[in-house]
Amino acid sequence: MGAKIGVTFFCAFLLSTATMATESLPRTVTTYGKGVITAIPDQATVPMELQAENKNSATAKSSVDKQFNRLLNALKDAGLSEEKITAGTVRLYPQYNYKNQMRRFTGYKAIRHTTITIDNLENLSQIIDTSLEVGIAQIGDISFGLSNKKEFEDRARQMAIEDSKVLAKQLAEAYGAKLGRIMQIKYSDATDPNFYSRPMTRFGEDMSTLRTEGATAGVYLPDTVTFSDRVQVVFELL
Repeated sequence: MGAKIGVTFFCAFLLSTATMATESLPRTVTTYGKGVITAIPDQATVPMELQAENKNSATAKSSVDKQFNRLLNALKDAGLSEEKITAGTVRLYPQYNYKNQMRRFTGYKAIRHTTITIDNLENLSQIIDTSLEVGIAQIGDISFGLSNKKEFEDRARQMAIEDSKVLAKQLAEAYGAKLGRIMQIKYSDATDPNFYSRPMTRFGEDMSTLRTEGATAGVYLPDTVTFSDRVQVVFELL
């Protein structure tokens, strides 16, 4: 009889504990809000490279400097302000010719990288043509962006916030509940694959994505820029 009472008491204790645990669980709903917005780029960044070779290092450097001065003057004449032009330092590299397993020094190659930012895309074709005419050795991948990038980042984030609110309210009403206070907000968690660490910008980053309209027109049609943001929020249910 004593054993039977003990077992009954133990089962009642477990049931009571499970009931208390269930009652203590918070009533919440977790939603993920996402905001996506696209825009047409109004800005282009064009990396360029100047090169010169000579047996004398000083002469090679001087040649590159003169090229850059010609480029700078030509770009100014084309309407580009000097603050939109960034030029790195000149780098010198020894050059060798290999023949019959022998290395022979042939001189120095001077390289100078410069980057220009174009705010009016209608001038992009003209500026590229002007740069080539003054002897630019190489034009790198053209990237497109927005001068008011932050505005679109903020809009994408606000869209994600509103999306999370709307979804949470719909879910709560569907289950006969109401939304209470916000319990948790999760954002910019780089370790979570479900989140972007920051608003994502996507655009054509190389010349292969730069479409041209007509072989002679030189009209560039860049891809759109997409901003995407995401947020997770936990609401209390009433």
